[in-house]
Amino acid sequence: MKMEERDRLIREEGIEKGIAVGAQKKLIQIVCVRLQRGDQPEQIADDLGEETALIRRICTAAQTCAPEYDCGKILAQMEA
Repeated sequence: MKMEERDRLIREEGIEKGIAVGAQKKLIQIVCVRLQRGDQPEQIADDLGEETALIRRICTAAQTCAPEYDCGKILAQMEA
């Protein structure tokens, strides 16, 4: 494998990871807005078409960051 090709693959992997993290943060942000409205995890999951277990994990992590709901902190807590 040439060095240029290796560098290209590394960049592509970085871009894909960045997109995935961005999507996770956006989902967390949406869930936090819904939590502030008083919505329940099951309703949020149903409305968003997401797994209830994932939404519950986000809600549990978000509770420790309330009322600021820092998406970065919530994501870090979920990954821990």
